[in-house]
Amino acid sequence: MKTILSCLVLVLIAFGIRCPAAERSASDLLERGLFLEQTRGDLSGAIDAYERIIEQQRANRLFVARAYFRLGACHLRLGQKSKAVAAFKKVIDDYPDQAELAEDARRQMPLVFEETFEQIEENYFQDVDRGELMEAAIHAMLSKLDATSDYLDPVRLKEFRQVTERSLSGIGAALNFEAETKRLLIAKPLYGSPAADAGLLPGDRILEIDGRSVEGLDMREAVNLIRGPAGEPVTLGIQRGDRRSAVRIVRGPIRLDRVRGTHRNADGTWNFTFRPEDTTGYMRITDFAQGTADEARAAVEALSRQGIKALIVDLRANPGGLLAEALGVADLFVSEGVLLTSKGRQEEQSWSATREGTFGDLRLVLLVDGATASASEVVCVALQDHDRAAVAGQRTYGMGLIKSLLPLQGGESALRLPVATYFRPNGGNIHRHANATEQDVWGVLPDPGLAMSISEEERKRVIAVWEGLETSREVVASDINDALFQLAWKHLNQP
Repeated sequence: MKTILSCLVLVLIAFGIRCPAAERSASDLLERGLFLEQTRGDLSGAIDAYERIIEQQRANRLFVARAYFRLGACHLRLGQKSKAVAAFKKVIDDYPDQAELAEDARRQMPLVFEETFEQIEENYFQDVDRGELMEAAIHAMLSKLDATSDYLDPVRLKEFRQVTERSLSGIGAALNFEAETKRLLIAKPLYGSPAADAGLLPGDRILEIDGRSVEGLDMREAVNLIRGPAGEPVTLGIQRGDRRSAVRIVRGPIRLDRVRGTHRNADGTWNFTFRPEDTTGYMRITDFAQGTADEARAAVEALSRQGIKALIVDLRANPGGLLAEALGVADLFVSEGVLLTSKGRQEEQSWSATREGTFGDLRLVLLVDGATASASEVVCVALQDHDRAAVAGQRTYGMGLIKSLLPLQGGESALRLPVATYFRPNGGNIHRHANATEQDVWGVLPDPGLAMSISEEERKRVIAVWEGLETSREVVASDINDALFQLAWKHLNQP
């Protein structure tokens, strides 16, 4: 019997069957090492326990790998970087289950994170602000992601919501900060704004805000001082030529028209044709904030009552905005079918057109350029793939990411992260990835015969042309100094 048992043991060893005692020993050592490392802070004792596991020739490989991982973490905390790297490399080379390793690391990261803060606060030679350290750590993490990932602190989150929800209040003037001269100038008072009513003009230099000199302030600081609750006054020290004056302005709610036309009517509303007899309209969408789709619908309904047969939709320099608003605009012109699909970590999602309220008879041309991005590209692909619009201009930016606002600190701050990639109705790619070439599929390409590239200087000049028409009363389409517009106008009005 003894001979048989001895032979059986030899066979088990020969075929690599582990000895239960050795496995229990590795398990006990790992538990002891974790206790010494994480509870007692005895890194030397923990290292000894982990090294003993590694030395066991018949120990479970899972325990050995975890021992290497914890060994590397201990060496890293002791500042022994070369030993830490060697241990982590062993894990990467030999570890049988990367998913379990990642879970182990995830459980340990909060402890390492918190300990880092404590070490800095206790040992750094100067006092530090924990809030600033936390923000720096967040930005460092986001830097490992794509360039669109962002952290919005409480101030920036408030500004973001004001813009997208259209709840701005202030004087209603676009500002320009000259980097070379350090001068803060009025670029343009908005139509009907408190700034316009107070007589401010483009080129006026702001010297003071409520008695405080603007010297040393950046644009954001100056804007925050000028903004304020509606009904509260602000006094600006203004220089116009050689003359200086104090201008008192009562702040008010600021309306930003996202959908603009050819020029304003006498009552301040937008006109979307040049002359009453025109059968082609023009509509420029600056971005997609809350209410943009409603503005666009109102404009198209007005044009429909006028008997308009064709429409130019200008999306040049449109950076995007809210996806729902872009889909709402696209849905105005498509009666059925998929408008967009998205793919992320969650299940695939799609959005479809609705038949009710569709303006299916309007002929459309979309004007685009290299700054047409994100939500504005959603409108382009939906209308182009359903043969509802021709696209004129140059290849668009290629921003095919759906971004979500993820609250932090109970909603006081937030992460703005891309959570999915969206695709054309025909399944084609939109997003321009980091390694994309000009030959790859991304963005929106103009239709044949409607391609036209312009320089950045020309793009700015054209925008200024349309801005200058805002208060004009007699405008003729043929007089507009905009080559792409003229190309689209000809395309829609040719026999």
